[in-house]
Amino acid sequence: MTSQLFTGDKLDALLDDLTDLAQTEPHSGAFFQSMLNAAVGATHAVAGAIWSVVEVNYRLEKELGLVQLGIGTDDQLQAIHEEALACASQPPSQEGSSSVVKRSYEGKAYRFFGCKDQNAAYLVIELVHDANSIAAIDESSVARLMAALSEIAKDFRNSQLLERLRKEDSLWADFKETLPKLHASIQLEETSYRIANEGRTFLHCDRLSVARVDRGKISILAVSGVSSIESRSKQVRALESFVGVISRMGESFRYPSNTTEGPEVSEVLQAYLDEARTEQVWILLMRDRMPATETRGSDVRPICGALVIEIFDSKETPLFVERGELLLEHASIAFANAIAYSQMPLRRLGESLQGYAALYRRVYAKLILGFVATLIALGLALTVPSELNIEARGTIQPVALRHLYAPASGEVVNIQIAHQSEVQSGSLLMEIRSRELELRKEELLTLHASAQEKLRAIEVSRLQNRKINPLESISIGELSANESELREVVASQKEQLSVLNAMLASLQLKSPIDGRVISWDQTETLDHRPVQIGQKLISIAALEGDGRLQLRVLDEDIRHVVNAQKKIAEDLSVTFSLASDPGVKRTARVTQIGTTVESLTDQGPTLRLDALVDAREMGNVRPGATATARIHCGKTCIGYVWTRRLWDFLYYRIF
Repeated sequence: MTSQLFTGDKLDALLDDLTDLAQTEPHSGAFFQSMLNAAVGATHAVAGAIWSVVEVNYRLEKELGLVQLGIGTDDQLQAIHEEALACASQPPSQEGSSSVVKRSYEGKAYRFFGCKDQNAAYLVIELVHDANSIAAIDESSVARLMAALSEIAKDFRNSQLLERLRKEDSLWADFKETLPKLHASIQLEETSYRIANEGRTFLHCDRLSVARVDRGKISILAVSGVSSIESRSKQVRALESFVGVISRMGESFRYPSNTTEGPEVSEVLQAYLDEARTEQVWILLMRDRMPATETRGSDVRPICGALVIEIFDSKETPLFVERGELLLEHASIAFANAIAYSQMPLRRLGESLQGYAALYRRVYAKLILGFVATLIALGLALTVPSELNIEARGTIQPVALRHLYAPASGEVVNIQIAHQSEVQSGSLLMEIRSRELELRKEELLTLHASAQEKLRAIEVSRLQNRKINPLESISIGELSANESELREVVASQKEQLSVLNAMLASLQLKSPIDGRVISWDQTETLDHRPVQIGQKLISIAALEGDGRLQLRVLDEDIRHVVNAQKKIAEDLSVTFSLASDPGVKRTARVTQIGTTVESLTDQGPTLRLDALVDAREMGNVRPGATATARIHCGKTCIGYVWTRRLWDFLYYRIF
């Protein structure tokens, strides 16, 4: 007798309620609890759970009766769960992944349903049934129910993501409006009031105070919504004592929190709460821009102030922690800059002299000075010579570099070399076994033998029928035609065998040059592994010889290189350094300039340029090392060297 699930209107109503909850309920706890109740109730399960997949870990969202089965105490059951969860959460593209994973343990049937999208699993629904009653459950109905729950869970996750994005968009919109106001002034008092008032609006808190910490002395500089501060009031003194204790601890403090406060903190906290009548307090410590003189060698920056955030009720502000950390970062910069400015020597004198700056801002004086400066700069730019160097990036390779590719698809069966091993020209490097070519050869040998047998049979028949009556002349003609056809087939098969033998012989890869194997460990990457025709297998290079510097020059710069080579009438000099050894400068000579522009890099259209590097410059250079080069294209005026990008833009794009 098959156990019936919730069907009809009852199941539709259950799924509709769950869908509405997924779209309206922002908290995952209520949704997952309702989803678990629906899955357990609809399938008559004795227990169940919902697991969230977080990268390679699993987080238990809700469970119903699972703890009573021993999930937290039974090691064997725990191991079964971990293995089943791993199988259920495999991406759909992997072999062996399944939408449901079944396990049995101590008379219980455990089933894990993976909720997956096109990329990876994000949720696993676990149901537990009695092993005796599991056979009576309609598997197709359960599968449809799990598919519906998976779609609802995906809608819930999308709703949560959309809500998160909305909150973050609101956060950054508020921050974009608040940030310029924090840095609008360099005066300490004005900066403090801006941080207090603009920060309270940004955090959506009830009150924000700014305190300065100066060598252990605490002073409240600004309180949001208050124009003046009575420093002798009990509340201000309690707050200064509270901030002083927290600053000596060196870490930010939040009340209420999950940690237990020490006796010193508890005393000052309670004293301030009695005066302020606040529900939540968060003290964020602002640090200076750089370490103090006595600790200049460390990364510890001294505390210069504190932000005291207060909330009078238990309301929850969206992204409150993120807003607080973001405000702390930029408020610390503005506050530290204001303190540094207030401590500058002769600051008062400098502020007084600012009023006289207008005397130097007359229009005619500025025009005359600007015109003279322009003439001097233009004259120097046109007369002072400078080296025109074209920058390019590329790689360096030995001149004697050979790559060996798989001549046919097959399997590597015998490797005779290792990484960095020396080889001689003609020495065997590795062997490839192609079962396809071997099978083709066996088939061709069989066909060849069959054709030869038929040919011999025809020849025997012709010898036996030499003396035959005229009525049988037609059969003799047919034998002659068949014999001619078979001879052509045999000759073709011989040619095919010759080609196959040559292909099989080419599967024994031999070194074309004397050198060293520079490709990675072939035993690890190729031994007894299949390869495809044309796949690069081995790279051999003569490291002691000359090198080739392969550069990519921007299309807009190549004309300077070509013109310089024509003008100098010899190979251009190149100075380059390697990313692996930037302190050493090496030289090369341009040997070849490409003729085709290609777009192979993110820099735009480029042209290939090859330069020869002398063997003495190669040293311990590793093949394929990244190089940054300068191509020396002679001398020209320094003005063009400095502004050639602008000049080229004006010349080719404007004029």
